[in-house]
Amino acid sequence: MDWWHWIGFTIGFRYFPWACRWWFSRETTGRLDLTDQECFDRFQQECSKAKAKAHPKDIPALGDTDLIRWIVRNHREAYRQGFDAGFILDGKLISSDFGFRLEDIRQDLPIRLWYGKDDTSAPQSHGEGIAARLGPNARLRIEDETHGSITWNWRVRALEDLVEVM
Repeated sequence: MDWWHWIGFTIGFRYFPWACRWWFSRETTGRLDLTDQECFDRFQQECSKAKAKAHPKDIPALGDTDLIRWIVRNHREAYRQGFDAGFILDGKLISSDFGFRLEDIRQDLPIRLWYGKDDTSAPQSHGEGIAARLGPNARLRIEDETHGSITWNWRVRALEDLVEVM
């Protein structure tokens, strides 16, 4: 995990939610004062500039207008009722003690874990550790992807995977 995500999840959301709110409300996708089109236009420009430093797996996504539009819509909906109602609360919850051990999850429940080899937000080693603790019903898939590319490139297969175990 890169240091930026580590700080955010281990310290930021838990102890400084106001700082997380401030940070994300100033990102283009968190700017609720912009119209949807203004937000899309700005974010598309940011994605275009990001290509120069992006991982090769992420470059196609950074130019995908449909994906950019989806990301903008997704973020705007997540923030529409304010940052604290959903986003900040989610961050606090995922960075806090869940109140149970992974080993205590019923062994008969099918669990699917998807990780990318080049993911610096949720590294492969996390998935390996979680899968080991969950036991034999946890199926870990590790693909040659990043945090963003696994989400977009494997979205259909991940949904099919869920349907298969329902």
